[in-house]
Order: sequence, then C-alpha cells, then structure tokens
Amino acid sequence: MFRLHRCIGIAIPVLSGGIAAAFVTGCAGGSAGGTLASGRTVTANSDSLFLRSQFTKDSATIRTAGKQIVVAPKSLIVDGVPVAKIEEETKDVQVNVKNGNVTFQADGADVETAADH
Repeated sequence: MFRLHRCIGIAIPVLSGGIAAAFVTGCAGGSAGGTLASGRTVTANSDSLFLRSQFTKDSATIRTAGKQIVVAPKSLIVDGVPVAKIEEETKDVQVNVKNGNVTFQADGADVETAADH
C-alpha cells in the first residue's frame, strides 16, 4: 500500500510600491493503492486533499472528497449504495475521483455505474 499527496508551493513577487512575497499553494490531490490478499490490485486517485484507504482480505475502503467508496469482491459501492457489479475474478480496479465524481475501471475497461454518485 502506498500514499502520495502532492502540494506545490510557489513564491510570487508582488509589485505595489515595493516588493513583497506572496506564497501560493497549489495542491494536486493524491493517490493510494495496494494488493488485496485475494490478489486484486486496487488504486485510487483523487483531486481531494483528503484521501484515506483501508485494505482487507477481499475489499478496499477509500474515503475521499466526502465519499466512502468500497471495492467489494463483486460490487462497487459509493456511500453505502451499490453502483456497479464486477466479476469476482477482476484483477485490477482503478477508482478515480475528480470534482466529486467517482468513476471506475476494471481490468482497464470503464465500468458503467448507476447514475448520481
């Protein structure tokens, strides 16, 4: 399992009768991933500053952008609501969260999900 959070700080000179330094921070979100005991790899990418993940034998729970996302053996669940089914034999699941929208890929293919999650 790994976690990566990227933030970039840039100092910008400001001219206004003198020179002052302004500090601007831009954050690009983070990612986490791991391999479950079942052999399935789960990777999460989010543009949110907060990303927490927990991996068990056969599932992964990701908390980010105010959402709880569960990759279960046969389903993908967002905030307690199943949004898609996946094959138990799926080896790789990608979870992407951008602007509060959650999308999934299973073994490299986009997963169609129920509306509004």
